[in-house]
Amino acid sequence: YDFCILSYKIIIEFHGRAWHAKSEEESFIKTNPFGNLLSLSWKNDCYKKTLALANGFSIIELWSDEHEANYEKLENLITNIKG
Repeated sequence: YDFCILSYKIIIEFHGRAWHAKSEEESFIKTNPFGNLLSLSWKNDCYKKTLALANGFSIIELWSDEHEANYEKLENLITNIKG
């Protein structure tokens, strides 16, 4: 995991679009010369999410191509921690 706030059981994952797929069916996995690595990365990300959720953690995923959504996710996180 990229970052963990253990006392709140929150995990933050940073996903660069060059190396992380949002789904296994994304077309760029199939056309990318590193498609096999991207597919493995997606499966690894799914496993990490499942493991974290099974242990009571919340996960916040920040994507390199979703700047505004990332700000909103972090703002909500800070508001909920303060609140």
